[in-house]
Amino acid sequence: MNCPLCGTVNNNELDLCNQCGRPIRFGASGFLDNELLSKISQIAQHNFRQGNFHQAIKDINEYIEIEDSDPAAYIFRGKLYDYLAHGPDLSNREVRNILTQGIEDFSHAIFLDPDNTIAYYNRGNAFLARTDFDFALDDFSKVISLSSDDELNKVMAYSLSAFAYEKLGDLDQAMIDHENALEIDSTNEFAILLRDDYLRRTKQSQITIKNLIASGVILIFVMIFFYFMIRS
Repeated sequence: MNCPLCGTVNNNELDLCNQCGRPIRFGASGFLDNELLSKISQIAQHNFRQGNFHQAIKDINEYIEIEDSDPAAYIFRGKLYDYLAHGPDLSNREVRNILTQGIEDFSHAIFLDPDNTIAYYNRGNAFLARTDFDFALDDFSKVISLSSDDELNKVMAYSLSAFAYEKLGDLDQAMIDHENALEIDSTNEFAILLRDDYLRRTKQSQITIKNLIASGVILIFVMIFFYFMIRS
């Protein structure tokens, strides 16, 4: 199945994109025994797969008006806002406002189902996109504590926690979480990509620091040389 955001072709058994970590399909809701709700949900998911996120939001709004206690519906709408926030030609303020709408939906899903790891994961992802790294870490920590090792969300949560820790300057914890992710699934493409990007950035930073130190040493020798030239 193709990811509507990045276009990556994924294994049909996966719920999350291996490349960008975002949902590529949504689980069935317990309320879909109702024929009307089932039809609305199918239309919304069709528009989602087509990349028509605005129409999908209108569809799921109609669903929520009929059934407002389904956490899956709020997660679905929250993810649609997340996709919209990655659209072109948006100002930083517009992006933040759209992400906030998604966060509100994920929070309501958690209110309805306090142990819903998908809601915590997606809210953490939205906080991460909004650069609220501490809030993101809280949600990823919740995913990790509630998930078993065979759940993909746990691997993703460790990888994104590592990214958040790097942004906060805690490089040691970032590396620990990268290792935790790959210890669970050493073949996960998303975890490998984030780990390799992290190693590349830290290596480049080390090279930059060494160059700055070397430049500083050279500058000191030059200053000493000119000092003695002037004295003589």
